[in-house]
Amino acid sequence: MADEEDGGDLEDDLSPPLSQEEEEIEEWEEEEGERSDAHSLQKEDFFGCYLLVSQNPQFKGRTYIGYTVNPKRRIRQHNSGRQKGGAKRTSGRGPWEMVLILHGFPNDVSALRTSDVCVTATISPSLLHCYHGDCSLSAHATCLAERLCPSPHLMPTTGPCPACRKELLWGEMVRRWRRRSKTDQMTSQS
Repeated sequence: MADEEDGGDLEDDLSPPLSQEEEEIEEWEEEEGERSDAHSLQKEDFFGCYLLVSQNPQFKGRTYIGYTVNPKRRIRQHNSGRQKGGAKRTSGRGPWEMVLILHGFPNDVSALRTSDVCVTATISPSLLHCYHGDCSLSAHATCLAERLCPSPHLMPTTGPCPACRKELLWGEMVRRWRRRSKTDQMTSQS
């Protein structure tokens, strides 16, 4: 009986050491767990979007945006490959680092929609337009994001329009682009 219990501990001792990123996620989860206990929330209440950046020099600058209820498990899946539950786009292109986690969504649908908006905004060839009436700016999402946010690992939130210099809200530009895209799609199907 005692040997069986020791076997479980032995298994933990043989697991590979955690990377700094995994340690940070584990600490974050422990802190969140303590907060959850304090506020009587359940762990299942976590819904988040995340941004991965490839640390492989061959795939420098590659990113992946996804949704999860467990960041620690999800990063391990991505770094372990497709056979272990990682995404097809991340398999064989790692190691991946989780550089951003957006959380606090009320449900999984909200988090998934946000993830979809982020993915669509980063891969779409469509142009974003300044929403100030007197401005004629049209720009690719990635080009405008680079202009508004100097760090390649961050997503812009606000910044001056390169054409009219009025304040732009990134989320508002993406919302308007999505509305336009849906309208265009409905018009083309009619």
